[in-house]
Amino acid sequence: MSGVEVVGILLGAIPLVVSAIKSYKTTKQRRKWFTKKDLYIDRLIQSLNEQIYFIKADVQIALRSTDLGQGKITAFLTDPDLDLLRNQEVADAIRDHLGEGFQLYLDALTRCQDTICNIVKNLNGLVSGAKSIESADLAAIVRETPKKNGDFEFPKKIKFSLQKEDIEAEIAGLEASAKILGRINKQSTQRDTIAVQSSSRKITKLASTVALVRNSAHRLYTALSRGYNHTCHDQHEVQLFMQVRSDLLDGRKSKTLKKAPVAFEVAFCFTEGMAWDQGTGSYKTKIQVTESYDDIDEADICADSCMHKSPPVVTFNLPDPADTTTSSVNIHNLCSLVQSTHANGESVEICLSGSGNLCSTKSLARNSAVPQTRETICPVTLASLLTADPNPSPLPLNHRIALSCNIASTVLQLHSTPWMTLPLASSSIFFVPDGCTKDHKTATQRNKYIPFIKAKFQSQPRARTVSHYDPRESMLELGILLLELWYSYSIEAFAAEHGFGLAQSFESRYAVARKWALHSEEEGDLMPFYLEAATRCIEFTFTTLSARPVWEDLTFQKSVCQDLLRPLLDHCPAKYR
Repeated sequence: MSGVEVVGILLGAIPLVVSAIKSYKTTKQRRKWFTKKDLYIDRLIQSLNEQIYFIKADVQIALRSTDLGQGKITAFLTDPDLDLLRNQEVADAIRDHLGEGFQLYLDALTRCQDTICNIVKNLNGLVSGAKSIESADLAAIVRETPKKNGDFEFPKKIKFSLQKEDIEAEIAGLEASAKILGRINKQSTQRDTIAVQSSSRKITKLASTVALVRNSAHRLYTALSRGYNHTCHDQHEVQLFMQVRSDLLDGRKSKTLKKAPVAFEVAFCFTEGMAWDQGTGSYKTKIQVTESYDDIDEADICADSCMHKSPPVVTFNLPDPADTTTSSVNIHNLCSLVQSTHANGESVEICLSGSGNLCSTKSLARNSAVPQTRETICPVTLASLLTADPNPSPLPLNHRIALSCNIASTVLQLHSTPWMTLPLASSSIFFVPDGCTKDHKTATQRNKYIPFIKAKFQSQPRARTVSHYDPRESMLELGILLLELWYSYSIEAFAAEHGFGLAQSFESRYAVARKWALHSEEEGDLMPFYLEAATRCIEFTFTTLSARPVWEDLTFQKSVCQDLLRPLLDHCPAKYR
């Protein structure tokens, strides 16, 4: 005996009891007397349904770790086979899933079984004259009760002899069991790090694509750093817009054998003392990053490849050779190039290649395939938006999910690169308010909420050490960001509202974030997939190869793609990405 047969008994007995009670409701003739028990009967049915929900939820997850196929698992949940539960592998799977809560789980189910036995004993017509019902009797009753089209049939009229006081006592017992089962289910789900399906080609490809973008982002930073290797200004600022890149992440195939370039949307702008003639501004464009000739390995990139390999290059190409007015020339001063391009009313397309040359091609073409615009710089941080007075209204649902998907994707795309030397937080995410956008007519709902991050390039180049911060810190901040975006207020506001102390330490922020997630679950105002994504980030329930997680762990990367990024992508409509 495996000890978990009670699971199968209840999976079979509870639906039978619910069907019998419903049959009693429909055939009861003494309506006046029954009306007094009507509310209690409905509450009893609801409590029984809650029991079956929690039992099925835990068993279904546990059985997925066995060799049973989904078809067999579904069949078992519909028509439980006690012989299956006597299988030691199945019993061990349930034990492993529940962990330390296994014995508490069995105790709660045993109390639930006692309640079911007492209810069955008082269902005349289902059983007759039974003084007591044991677990073996329950299994026999379920087995012997006929079915038609999957529903139980009762040849005899069902009578329910329990009075409302007795029914209320049974409801209290079931609710107590449901409360325990709910807590165990919640704890086991939070602790459960769903194993990454190494054979899943979709997840492997998704993780590989994210790594490709990360590689390209590092090469782009290195090239821009070399392009700003001049003393015209103390420092230069570049804004990098955060992108989901759904075309790449969804695995849409290129029409050619050559890998499609990775596009980065950036804005070249000026910091203090670097304003143009009509105020501080930015020159916004896209940079196409083509495949590196050297096929740079990601591990080398994370070790600061700019110190060991030939530098990548920036090439400015025309979209149409017919519009070419000047030939390609080598450049050495990116700041001068951007200023002269704007002053002369020219447009450029920027391409980062692996040829080893930094060159540009200017064009007078009016219809460029890549948009270039000059905008007034007046960005605000996400943190300032969340703390604005009055508090901002939450964004529409699809926009909230799209922003969350964007930010989660960016964390995976830019970690371990010079673009992101600290965990991404609300204080380092910027937006351009609607009032700063000159062309309101062409602004769309899709790009209305596109965030960006900033990078400062010093005039005297020096090797920039990438900060290898703990992934736990990054995931915690991402989980906090997900909650902040959903509710449109900060974690500081949540802590103050509920009287929680909040410091800048990891331990303090984790404690408050965990309470926020628990509060959200109790309130039930988060979509289940979104709550799970935020909780996984806060609790760090991702699969890793070692106790101390590192970004270079491919298993960890796949787990984040599978359990965080993929669900967000699946729930975000394509037009909002």
